[in-house]
Amino acid sequence: MVIVLLTACFGVGGAEKVLSQMANNWAACGHKVSAVSIASTNGAYFFPFHDAVEVVELDLATEDEGLLKGITNNCRRLRELRTTFIRMQPDIVISFLSNSNVLAIVSLLFTPIPVIVTERSDPTSRQLGRAWNTLRKLTYPHADAVVCLGSRPLAYFSGRVRGHIIPNSVCPPVELANIDIGNPEVGTRRTVVGLGRLVKEKCFENLIAAFSQLCAKHPDWDLVIWGEGTERVVLEKACRELLPNNRVSLPGATHVPVHHLAEADLFVLSSRVEGFPNVLTEAMSIGLPVVATDVGAVNEIVRHGIDGLVVPPLDVTALANAMDHMMGSQEERSRLGGRARDVVERFSESKIAAMWESLIEAVTEKPMALLNNVQSSGNAQ
Repeated sequence: MVIVLLTACFGVGGAEKVLSQMANNWAACGHKVSAVSIASTNGAYFFPFHDAVEVVELDLATEDEGLLKGITNNCRRLRELRTTFIRMQPDIVISFLSNSNVLAIVSLLFTPIPVIVTERSDPTSRQLGRAWNTLRKLTYPHADAVVCLGSRPLAYFSGRVRGHIIPNSVCPPVELANIDIGNPEVGTRRTVVGLGRLVKEKCFENLIAAFSQLCAKHPDWDLVIWGEGTERVVLEKACRELLPNNRVSLPGATHVPVHHLAEADLFVLSSRVEGFPNVLTEAMSIGLPVVATDVGAVNEIVRHGIDGLVVPPLDVTALANAMDHMMGSQEERSRLGGRARDVVERFSESKIAAMWESLIEAVTEKPMALLNNVQSSGNAQ
């Protein structure tokens, strides 16, 4: 099968990570896979691609200053996308992120090429702006399928689209399969970790504020926030004002997040907007106890009181209380962290792959599994 995956840019982010994983897995199964981005990183993409994946960067990212300029640039993007898709002759195009989804649908109008678009965030709490919101409402009904990561974002489109829920898969990191989380020697310091882009949507300032309320009560704990982004200066200022004793560090972006999660004792997701946060499932997959805000599909990932704690978004007091409960009890961290590993089975790669294959087969009326089975048999011989 010929599969094209489209996104805005091969940068840092959950959508980009999932796209590269899907592309690599399907390429390894013998499908012909192309990964296309509207913007260009000049080959410096954050997540690696399988050698068999064709990577195409169209370099169409420009500043859309004013209505006329925006219309002109998007017409150019649509023309280039349509030309690219027709050249590739895919059996299916799968698009990631709202703006790219709109462009993919419009560029494929009046062609026989089917398109699946995926919403990676929660449209109930993350709006695109009036123009793009209107375009999304007008175009999504023309997609062959709209994939959301949970029931909350799907409800936003209810009745208007061919909607499906397909979560992200969770794979346990092999090299960390037998690690012991959260049991440091007596006298060693403990760590709360946050991880993600330093942007307003992640609300790391709330995490810093909540931690500042607990410093005196838990003097043996530190906070580390991994990531990079536009809010670094704001967050550094908050650290200086709320925590003058250097109990918080912002070491920057990392290519090996799971290693830093493995060194921590508690993971906190403080976001006000999420889809299906990969970093949350990565933390849970290695048995790290978690506190997370109730956004996107979080309440379908974390079972409150069973394998983590869920608190309302933008509520610093509730966040601090949940963190205090976890930081104050090794027994509670061990109990919730032990159950957190269930996320690997609940969202296993085989289950999610089967959901994707079933949807693609329904849309294209072509069997994916047949080629996978043939490829597997050939490898075994």
